[in-house]
Amino acid sequence: MVEKENFNEISESERISLKFNEMLDCINDDTDNTSTFSDVNFEEIENFEKEIKEQEICNEMDEIIDHLEQQNFMPCVIIDFIEGKFQRCKGTGKLRQLRNLFGTWQVDRDAVKEVDGVLSKLGVCDSHFQFDNKYLHQSLSKNQKGFNEGIIQWRQCISCKKYVTFFSRGVGCVIHTWYLNKKNIQVPCIGQYKCKALHSYQNLCNRAYENIKSLQSICCLCYEDLGGHIHRRSGIRGKSATTCITEKLHDDDITKGLEFIGNLLIKIAQMENNNEFGRTFGQKLWNSRLNINSKKSAMESPQTLQEYYDAFPEFLNDFFYGMVDEIYQKRMKICNIKRKKNNKLPKITIPEETIKIVTFITSILLNLAFPHLKVWLPRILASFSRMPRLLGYFRQLLRVFHLTSHTDRYERQLAKIRMNTTDPSKRLIKGNNIWNLAIIDNIDFKERTFKFGNIYDVTRGSSHATLRMAFQIQLPIEVKTGPEQVVELTAETSLFGMNQGIENTLTIFQQIIHELLNFKKINEEFTYNTNFNAETIKREILNRLDYGSCGESPNIVILEPGSNPNSDEEILHVAEMYKKDFAMESDSFLDIVADEAIFRRLIKCREKWPYIRPLLGQWHTSKDFCSVLLVLFSSYGLLSLASHLGVRFLDKFESAIDYRSTARVLDLIWAAVGIAINIYITKKKLLFSEIMNDEENDHICLKIWYLYYKWTGIWKAHRIGMRVGNFGLQRDSLSAAGPLYASAAKSNYTTAIAHFLATIAAHPQLEKKLNYCSAFKIPHDIDSGLHHVCFGFDEDLGERAVNSRQESLWELVNDLIVIFGMDDPLSHQLFQKYTPTEIHQEGLDRLIACYPNGLERIEGIYRQEVLKIESRNTKGRRAVGVVRTKVKDYNNQKKSRNQPVTMPTQPSQDEILNEQSTDNLPDTTKPQSKQKKHRTTKEEMEILSVLKVYKDKLPDDAIASVCEQLSEIWTKKKIKDWWNYHKDK
Repeated sequence: MVEKENFNEISESERISLKFNEMLDCINDDTDNTSTFSDVNFEEIENFEKEIKEQEICNEMDEIIDHLEQQNFMPCVIIDFIEGKFQRCKGTGKLRQLRNLFGTWQVDRDAVKEVDGVLSKLGVCDSHFQFDNKYLHQSLSKNQKGFNEGIIQWRQCISCKKYVTFFSRGVGCVIHTWYLNKKNIQVPCIGQYKCKALHSYQNLCNRAYENIKSLQSICCLCYEDLGGHIHRRSGIRGKSATTCITEKLHDDDITKGLEFIGNLLIKIAQMENNNEFGRTFGQKLWNSRLNINSKKSAMESPQTLQEYYDAFPEFLNDFFYGMVDEIYQKRMKICNIKRKKNNKLPKITIPEETIKIVTFITSILLNLAFPHLKVWLPRILASFSRMPRLLGYFRQLLRVFHLTSHTDRYERQLAKIRMNTTDPSKRLIKGNNIWNLAIIDNIDFKERTFKFGNIYDVTRGSSHATLRMAFQIQLPIEVKTGPEQVVELTAETSLFGMNQGIENTLTIFQQIIHELLNFKKINEEFTYNTNFNAETIKREILNRLDYGSCGESPNIVILEPGSNPNSDEEILHVAEMYKKDFAMESDSFLDIVADEAIFRRLIKCREKWPYIRPLLGQWHTSKDFCSVLLVLFSSYGLLSLASHLGVRFLDKFESAIDYRSTARVLDLIWAAVGIAINIYITKKKLLFSEIMNDEENDHICLKIWYLYYKWTGIWKAHRIGMRVGNFGLQRDSLSAAGPLYASAAKSNYTTAIAHFLATIAAHPQLEKKLNYCSAFKIPHDIDSGLHHVCFGFDEDLGERAVNSRQESLWELVNDLIVIFGMDDPLSHQLFQKYTPTEIHQEGLDRLIACYPNGLERIEGIYRQEVLKIESRNTKGRRAVGVVRTKVKDYNNQKKSRNQPVTMPTQPSQDEILNEQSTDNLPDTTKPQSKQKKHRTTKEEMEILSVLKVYKDKLPDDAIASVCEQLSEIWTKKKIKDWWNYHKDK
């Protein structure tokens, strides 16, 4: 068939032929019952449909008539119009071998079967032989094919679908075979002697000549039914035979053609009115509700599948059963052809499978039409879908209904094949401006269930692997793959401490809060705005800072994972796997990002591979920064402020288990402290820069929370730097935060920060790349109109354990303003539950000393671990610079206060005498520390044995009678226990 895009390139007559062909395929199913099925675009089904057309389940085949000398021939096997009907000739005059004929003749099928494969016994009478040679075919055409090409064709008539047999010399007659409507049509040659039913018409009907392929045969009877005429010989010498021409049988062909076209158009109109048919079908289903309600119990709780099937309306079952069964029959034909080639037994359709599919379809329709019915199957599917342990059965059920293409077992096999054949490195892109950034992390796998036994006595099995990813970033500059410039670092290189960048950022924070407060002095009183909160401050900060990393989203590829990252050797092996993935040169650096635990191992791997360039993951660092602040201010009232904001689980808060919640609390406290400080110093007419210059012991609490405001501002600047992709802000914030990590005893992170900042300073080209992409934009949807969002985490600002109402924030602000002006801040109600232990001058001095001491410690780590110009000394690295107080300490103090105090009392004179008298008693009279077990004596057994006569229940009077005979040791309960134990013995 001509494809749609080439339809305009063919002639008008060819278009008519194609349209006629399509309409005929849709209407006349008797002509080709496989045309619709073969339209399905599956290559295998198309091949099998072609094979079905060529050979209908091996009933269509060709057998060559071998040349064997025969003396006895079977009477003429030609089918002809004899004595008013089509039948076998059976003539015996001058018999010849059938293969002497030249044209195509229909022969008797039963006669061919009688010769049992010896086709040379088939005979033809002299009358048919002469008619074939003299009238049907010219003498010149006989020389084109030899006698040895005679064959018997086993065919199926395309009209009546009956199996018939033809004789032809070769594939078919080159004169009387036609190419009609794009198909080779074969009819007996005698049907075309005088009849002109088949004649040439451009692009619709032409002689096939030598181009004979995939013949579709028409028997003599069907040929006449379709408008053709088999020539009727007179049988009398000298008498002319009557023909369709002399009988004027073709005079009504135009009328019949118009009638055919009219019927064709009616059928097309009926076929295109499918919407009306569907509405009628739906109306009939709706009107059957009374019949459905009468079988409600069978639909809701059937006992068998057949009962459930029979409860549906009969017209629904019949319609869908016929449709599904017809599809099954088509598939079964294709399947059996394949099985026969493989010498396997043919399959048969199973009605139960069809019934299952029909019940599924009808259940959906009934559940849609009558939702008040509790149709059994949809409810079962709903139950299966929510039970994890029944998902296997649920998938099996979907497979039975053919809702899934294959079984769960086959899907697992496909998954294994995909995993074994996949090569994720093929998804990596190449280019001169592509920066390949490697990311590795630890993956934890836990078993779905515990081992057999008590789950409290065993641990769930787990395993670990190394996740390997590649982030490929398109830079606006060319990435050099050769040797890079490396700056030599010295002990004088300034890497840590406060810097101009972070100072400017903290100044911006202070200006924003001051501007939002909008102080005004009215009638000698200061007024300020209170219509903003922490979210307002955050939005203003984001508007003031510079954004970076505004390029396209990176190409992210998950590569082949590594083994358990529990050793330096395995981490080195995982890193070396990138050499092949990135096709790295020998002197190219591998930029690889990891958290602190793996970063520490990567630093060690540089001894074996100097071109590893580890980068410290910043979100992990930010989370640990939260722990730094919690440690440093735990004894200065931080827990009290968090509790005031609504934090209930302070033990989880101080451990920073949930980063988002912890960060939110610290951010809210920072906002409250910053607002309170600005209000207080404005009222007291203090300069912000002079808060820490006050040498007197006043304002201790103000100085403590000023340090919190400043150091938490560094954390906030680092966090926002990641949020907006500003690498300069990240670097400056991390440089300023390094001393705080050291004072909080974060030894591993302090060392990691020293290595990371040294790596950035030593490789200016790396810093240049990071300025382009220090954070990654990963949009949720593929939409070019999306605003830039750097990759981080979902900053969920909804209600959680923290009270985010604006009123609570300002209540804390007002409390802090009062506390800053109090001589005894510990007496305030805010600090009563979790009383700070370090709000005094010594505690303030320790807190102030944290930064210079920490700076000295991180610089020492830099000289020892990075430059290695000093010997390594780990003493004091895990010392905390302040006094740390945990929630557990407060809880222990609370328990000790609530525990009653018992004072020792003086014993009385009577107690002393009683004790002395007890000591003088013999051992037998002293009370025993443990009561001895009573053993039943022989006499007691005889008394109790009378109770064995009671089998079901022991009467109370019998118990009372026995109690009178036994000692006081035997209580009623003990007697019942004895009877329960001995009654069946």
